[in-house]
Amino acid sequence: MCTGCLASHTDTELAKLETAPAWLKPWHVYGNNAADKLADYAASLHTLSREHAKPILDLLSKQTLIQKRLVAVIKTCHLDTPKLRQCRYQKRSLETL
Repeated sequence: MCTGCLASHTDTELAKLETAPAWLKPWHVYGNNAADKLADYAASLHTLSREHAKPILDLLSKQTLIQKRLVAVIKTCHLDTPKLRQCRYQKRSLETL
């Protein structure tokens, strides 16, 4: 643990108080707990429902597949030749790679 850091949950986990920095005061613990509660509240206000998140997650899944396909295409090409993208398998089209 860093010497200038405040560990979380120092109010419930007393073992963390033993390794706490010397500058730690009770109001630090109180303020940290209040900040945690406010962060939880803010997160609950800004969560997306499944119906709103599903199209985004579907697009991310498609994006991952496209990126993997692009990596596979690039790996099959001789990138160190003068003609960049001179593919090893020239008889095959990009759709079949």
